[in-house]
Amino acid sequence: MKKLWMVLPLALILCFMVGCEQGEQVAEVPIVDVDVDIEAIKKLSDVYGSVVSKGDVERYINLFTEDAIVMPPNNKIVVGKENVFLRAKSRFGAYKEMGLEEVTTPDEIHVFGDWAFDLGITSYKTRAA
Repeated sequence: MKKLWMVLPLALILCFMVGCEQGEQVAEVPIVDVDVDIEAIKKLSDVYGSVVSKGDVERYINLFTEDAIVMPPNNKIVVGKENVFLRAKSRFGAYKEMGLEEVTTPDEIHVFGDWAFDLGITSYKTRAA
């Protein structure tokens, strides 16, 4: 019985500490207006297509964060702004030479706190003369 009285306060203290720790984690979650973020992502998608079509590598790379991830179809995943830049340099200008314009259409946009992703469809059309 004496052991129970010794263990019980320790168990209560442990529960209290765990409960407070979880409360702190919840308090750190930023409040986000998801609809505003989704609209901003849609606008960036429009800018993205325009910038790619023009072959403006500098403006293109400024659309990305340092920890950007690009998942091109049938290619390796590209991680990091510098690697995205290197990939872009190797292909930009080709659209302009071929007379193509890239059109990007957001298909799924998900926002999770200060993190989001845009899964979209990319198509190409002949540039008007």
